Amino acid sequence: MNKQKTWLIQGTQWLCAIIQWLYWLMSALLIVFFFISIFSFSTIASWTETYTTLLINGLSIENMETASVFRLVLLSGILTFPLMAMVFRNAMLIIRTVQGKTWFSKGDTPFQNNVVRMIREMGIFLISIPFIELLISIVIELVHSVPEMSVSFTPIPIGLLLIVLSIYFQDGVNLQNDVDGLI
Repeated sequence: MNKQKTWLIQGTQWLCAIIQWLYWLMSALLIVFFFISIFSFSTIASWTETYTTLLINGLSIENMETASVFRLVLLSGILTFPLMAMVFRNAMLIIRTVQGKTWFSKGDTPFQNNVVRMIREMGIFLISIPFIELLISIVIELVHSVPEMSVSFTPIPIGLLLIVLSIYFQDGVNLQNDVDGLI
């Protein structure tokens, strides 16, 4: 393997690990803000009074005025940030598994059942994020009439692409097993 390819793989693995832990950290911070908002919403409101738009993952709300709306938006992040963390965790584990560096690795090939499973999980996690945000935005709209609210559906096609990719990788696993059975 040439030096540039090795550097790219290692850099991607480290970047996935860093992003994963940032999402976990943000999840923890959102939980802390959620509890602070329960006991003292005025403290949170004073911190955020200069911001008119709150954007967490793909859910965006303009002119948020009540504590319950703020808490629902935080709940959206509390539910979706761990899913994004798991996407990057799986990406990092796929790289390590393909290199044969995990305990469940079956050699240094991408055609392994665990790789297929992790790719499929990444797709499911990505698809579920906009649906969680949409559900929370519907609840917000039913409880409070918020002037502007939007949900990003960008992760859905990426998730579908990953699920389709996992199907083709499963075919690769089956071919790999057939070839290994012939030898």
